[in-house]
Amino acid sequence: MLSPVVAQTYCTPASTALACGIDEYISNVTITDVGGMVLLNNSSACVASPAYEDFTNTVAPAIFSPGATYNVSVTVGQWWNTDMVRVWIDTDNNFSFEDAFDTMVTMTGPAGNAASATVTGTFVVPTNSAGGLTRLRVRLVYNVWPTPASCANAAFGNTEDYACITGAPSAPNYQVNGPTAALDFNGVFATPFTGAVSTQCAGSPVLACLNAFGNFADVYVNPAPIVPLNAGGMAFFNNVVNLNLAAWFIPVFNAWLPLGPAMGTCPLPFPAPAGTLSAQMVVIDPTALGGVTLSQASQITGNAVGSLTLVNADDVAYTVDLTASPICRSTGVPFYGTTFTQIAVSTNGIVTPGTVGITAWTPTAGAAMTQMGSVGIWADWQANANPAASIVVNGNGLYGGVDVTYTNVPYWGTTVNSTFNVGLDASGPRIEGITGLGTDPMTPTMILLSRGSGLATDPGATAFMVGGPNQPLNPTTDMIYALGTGTPALGGGANNILFTALIAGGYFWVGL
Repeated sequence: MLSPVVAQTYCTPASTALACGIDEYISNVTITDVGGMVLLNNSSACVASPAYEDFTNTVAPAIFSPGATYNVSVTVGQWWNTDMVRVWIDTDNNFSFEDAFDTMVTMTGPAGNAASATVTGTFVVPTNSAGGLTRLRVRLVYNVWPTPASCANAAFGNTEDYACITGAPSAPNYQVNGPTAALDFNGVFATPFTGAVSTQCAGSPVLACLNAFGNFADVYVNPAPIVPLNAGGMAFFNNVVNLNLAAWFIPVFNAWLPLGPAMGTCPLPFPAPAGTLSAQMVVIDPTALGGVTLSQASQITGNAVGSLTLVNADDVAYTVDLTASPICRSTGVPFYGTTFTQIAVSTNGIVTPGTVGITAWTPTAGAAMTQMGSVGIWADWQANANPAASIVVNGNGLYGGVDVTYTNVPYWGTTVNSTFNVGLDASGPRIEGITGLGTDPMTPTMILLSRGSGLATDPGATAFMVGGPNQPLNPTTDMIYALGTGTPALGGGANNILFTALIAGGYFWVGL
């Protein structure tokens, strides 16, 4: 018998009685090497219970060399008499801080209470560290002398986790923000392993933060993706140039940047490009090797209106943001007089404007009237049973709206495949290109347009054919549908249904 694989994770300690404004919390963690180079410097505000903060994905990892000595200082807000700070590194990469050599240093502070206190210490990274990316934990606890634990819950205190690198790492592939140079787009930061890359819709606002901390700086912009060191980047003293030097680039900013707030808090807006743009800042820094410090290289890619292929699954609904990448429409789509910027796409053939989709597999007139307003062909489709099946949302539909195309989707438990397209346009919805419908003798199939939400109080017309409706419609209360089992749901050879918006708020339909 195969046992399930359980992903390893770090424990999450808690401080269950902490009250901000009264109790102690970590306000800053700074680590430097013996030469004074800052490897980690992060400030944070008080957070209430459970008082645990994970900075492993938002603060660049500190890089430690085995056998080297490092200085650490931790500033504590609302210091209390018996507070203590301990630092751990998971040196053997086993997701535990309780092994031999994992405890780096334990620090205590002033004997009395204080509004703020800074404790300091030194530690040596063990020479037998496993190497690679691992985790550093800083924990502040109250009144547990002499052995604060890395995982046990406490009444008062604060815990912060950071990524770090031990061992003898090779040169990082990407430059990261340093103490005198900071640049990012939309708050996306680089690490030694991953560049600062973000994607959004062309023309949408991007927030850039540039901070040279009082030094003269240039920002170089490149109409190309950033490149890692191992694929064309260039090492420059202790920096990594991640711009594509084979492409043209220009300085777009040349000024004395004043001493400003921490990185990420000085937004400069600009529109996302129609394509890929990368940038890196060069800061004149006499204290740095080579006289300059480079920021991380940041990349923004602006997508034009595009499409999204959904994952084939059984009885699920996906919420799609039409204004976000990769769809990237500048406008939403109308449905019964309301414009929606999100749609829910069901793998059972129903498109629902809004965020709540339909996952039920058996269509009924009652459910169609009471569930959210929808349009499409509702049946027990099983797209994940056919490798050739697909469900694609196209932000630039045939008539300027949004098309959702179901291709080769089989009825559940059969090899009977159907194809159809559901469109949402300014003039009204469409169901078109219908093939293979109504040929399964066991599965109910409903072609549907319903206002839903309890507003469709009359089932309305119950059949579609070439021409027009077979009975008068009340656009306020009627839904329009055809429900059948084992017989074609369209009459007269029709395979397209167009719905035209009426002034009264409903739709008139015609079969083609």
